[in-house]
Amino acid sequence: MIPHVDLRIESCEAEIWLNDFPIHRTVATDIPKLLTKPVAEFVHNGDNILTVIPFPGMTPSTSREPRLVSPSPAAKIEAKLVFYEPGDFPGSGDGRDMMVAVFKAGESALSMPTQTIVEKCSLKIGIGPWAWQRSQRLSLTPELRETIVKAVKRAHKAFAECDAEFFLKAGQLYFAEYAHAYLGMTAEIREKRFRAGFATCLGDPEWRIAPLDEDAFDFRLCADGRLVELIDREFRPILRAESKDYPLQLFLGFLDGRWQILR
Repeated sequence: MIPHVDLRIESCEAEIWLNDFPIHRTVATDIPKLLTKPVAEFVHNGDNILTVIPFPGMTPSTSREPRLVSPSPAAKIEAKLVFYEPGDFPGSGDGRDMMVAVFKAGESALSMPTQTIVEKCSLKIGIGPWAWQRSQRLSLTPELRETIVKAVKRAHKAFAECDAEFFLKAGQLYFAEYAHAYLGMTAEIREKRFRAGFATCLGDPEWRIAPLDEDAFDFRLCADGRLVELIDREFRPILRAESKDYPLQLFLGFLDGRWQILR
């Protein structure tokens, strides 16, 4: 079966997390009625946790802090972890609901702080354990941040040069795990698709990537403090193209004595 997070959101900003990974964020200018996302690479055997944050903080590092808001009475969120059989249409309602987290403002809602909703279920699904589950727990000290910035600069140079092999090497475990997570996928197919994406940029005279602005970095810890999301204050991946829609959403972890792309 193929796990998805299905979302129905009305009149409400929200951030949805699964096992301490940010799955989706919606803001007032872009509220989807229905959204479904495959999440096989984030679920695992054992306890799985689905978290809904209504009206999250305005930056990554504050997104899980309460905001004082006056929501519309119509504001509501329904987030589900759903398992679909191969051939099912995600979002159709035909899947098997494993967890459901619901937020409703209600008619009596006045100014109120964020009320985080957390649901948990135990799964036996033959997926995982993942490499990130054994990576080192981190604390974002100034010293660690400096180390991460150095890693980001190396990755930024490789991205500018369309060096797919740099990312395939740094993310070797992730590419293998992604292939394990999805039916019909192999590491070879995943790597081939990744190389193909870079190949379209190589030699493109208009290829430009966003410059690094260290003052805008807003690293946040995910995956129970084991991974760092490379993101800026506006929730944009630090590594992203300016000449085309090509963001690299990366999570770094320290495993086996080195920084690796683990999601």
